[in-house]
Amino acid sequence: MKNSGKLSFIVFLTFVLILELVSCDASKPPAGKEKQESVQVFQANINTKGVYLVTDGTIDFAEKPVPIYFRVPGILEKGELELKPGTTFKKGQLLFQIDNRKAYAEYRSYQRDLAALVEAFLRVIEKEVPTESTKWKLFASGIHPSQLLPEFPAVNARELAALNNSGVAELYDKTKRAETSMTDYFYVAIQDGMILETFVKPGKKLSSGQKVATWSGSGSYYLRIILPDNVQSKLYQSADGGVQLFDLNGKLLGTGKLDKVQHSKTGEEVLGYTVTPARQTVFSKDQQVRVRTANPTSGKLSFPPSSVSGTTVCVLNAGGTVEKVTISRLKQGDLVLMNYRKQLIPGKKYRPELMIDQ
Repeated sequence: MKNSGKLSFIVFLTFVLILELVSCDASKPPAGKEKQESVQVFQANINTKGVYLVTDGTIDFAEKPVPIYFRVPGILEKGELELKPGTTFKKGQLLFQIDNRKAYAEYRSYQRDLAALVEAFLRVIEKEVPTESTKWKLFASGIHPSQLLPEFPAVNARELAALNNSGVAELYDKTKRAETSMTDYFYVAIQDGMILETFVKPGKKLSSGQKVATWSGSGSYYLRIILPDNVQSKLYQSADGGVQLFDLNGKLLGTGKLDKVQHSKTGEEVLGYTVTPARQTVFSKDQQVRVRTANPTSGKLSFPPSSVSGTTVCVLNAGGTVEKVTISRLKQGDLVLMNYRKQLIPGKKYRPELMIDQ
């Protein structure tokens, strides 16, 4: 008969179902007891070739940025270099300055008055204390626009009597203060470094204390990766070769090496990488970048965060009971619990409810 095969299959299936029902009835617990509980699981999908991990990160600086600001207000002027983020400089180079024409004119006025007053005082010294005239001549010659004021000479009692009536000491102090204040109009690099950020362009008016730019002595950047998934965090930490940084269009920006691991205030794991920019690459603070492990990591990455704790998952074994297994020991097809933290009874048998493959 044409349908004999199909009929035989239906008879066989009916027979199996009857046996199953009889079996269930035979082992069925008294009325009121629950049926075997099911748990959601998925099959482990082992990627033997390994994959690149990709996530997002935020650029920071490797050390606390040093602010550039001036204590005096005025119009900002550029120094020796055209400064922008990423510009490197050497110790002693003039980075910025404030328009100081008014302050310098006042200083030069004091300086000219001081030079004239010292010349007059020198004639008094040559007359009253001639033995001390040489040092005052040297002092007078040192008062020149091209150099800093010389140190004020040490005086003896006879010189002091003449000095007290000359006004030289008072004018010297005023001129010295004006000279010292001139340094407020210049920002000279105290060490080699790199400009990180600029906030005000030359030609703009500054107020006292306003931040002009920031710089770092290390010339390097720092990358913060916030990873709420602990498993991925562990894999990023152990990934050979560090990470590569890309912009959102896929352009390579630089490479990073793991520096430290911290936790945010909300408990998220934060990985810190010291970053080496690619050629002609300039980062800015809080810039969002795409981060990828430099080399493929080993497989076993097809897990939702809820199924993992550290490097451990829960597996439903062949007997239907649950056991904890490290990811490295998983086998292809193992049934992994979707929710690691689900409260399950040790030794109790559960029925697997297979979810869509992850």
